[in-house]
Amino acid sequence: MVEENLFYQITDKFQAFLDVILKLNQMEVQINNSLQSIKFIKTANGSFKGNCAERVEKTLRLKRRKINVEKTLALMELINVVKKTLPTLVQLIQRNNIESAVKLVKTSEDTYKHKLNNIKALK
Repeated sequence: MVEENLFYQITDKFQAFLDVILKLNQMEVQINNSLQSIKFIKTANGSFKGNCAERVEKTLRLKRRKINVEKTLALMELINVVKKTLPTLVQLIQRNNIESAVKLVKTSEDTYKHKLNNIKALK
């Protein structure tokens, strides 16, 4: 009877031990799955960060390019204004109307300086 009782106790303890081992194996599988998920997320996050950095750099380049194009356009508009006043100056000089030509040059010069200062302020 004692031996039979001892057998049942050992069997119960062994079964509890096997249950613990089974639960540990299940937990190990869950941990491995979690680690794989973490590795995948880390890889995806790294590539996402890389893509974001590239997009930020591209956006900054495009912004700089836009500013440069705006500056160039402003200078071209100023050159166009100068070209438009040249025929008038030539006509005034040909008619010996030097005083009006000088006034036009002076007014144009002040206007150009003001516009150029505005363009430089864009920098």
